[in-house]
Amino acid sequence: MNSMDLQRSRTSTKGYSLVEMLVAVSMASVLAGVGIPAMNGYIKNDRLAVQINTLAGDLALARSVAISRHQSVVLCASDDQASCSSENWAEGWIVFVDMDSDTEVDDDDELIGQSPALGGENKLSGSMGDKVVYDARGFAPDTLGNFVLCDDRGDEYMKSMVIERTGRFSSGGNGSC
Repeated sequence: MNSMDLQRSRTSTKGYSLVEMLVAVSMASVLAGVGIPAMNGYIKNDRLAVQINTLAGDLALARSVAISRHQSVVLCASDDQASCSSENWAEGWIVFVDMDSDTEVDDDDELIGQSPALGGENKLSGSMGDKVVYDARGFAPDTLGNFVLCDDRGDEYMKSMVIERTGRFSSGGNGSC
């Protein structure tokens, strides 16, 4: 091998030096340190939005089925997703067609929806108690109140939903975490 070939092989070698690698790792660490806390807030906001929208979807389902079938439909807090077994909405809920209008799940009732416990240690409370009962017209005559959904950041990030006696619901309303 002559000196010209040796010089060409040294200059055409691809790779990174130790200094270049340290600079790249340092830059990646700084970016991760800035980006991860911002991502945590985004994840919490997204979790709250998904959870309140899931509840809204189940309320809409209950009202729609009550109107279309002309039967009583109940949405209630449930820790086992099979019966009205809880007073804590954060443990989950179920939606069922209440054939005998006793607001309890019986053998002849039809389970049409269920939601498991909330993730992220979020809290969901309902000022109307542990049940929302829709009559055959889609009204909720014994229900007037709101749901409040919170995470560990408090009232500033709270989501809430108001339920009227007409069975309609909307976002917003009073409440605190």
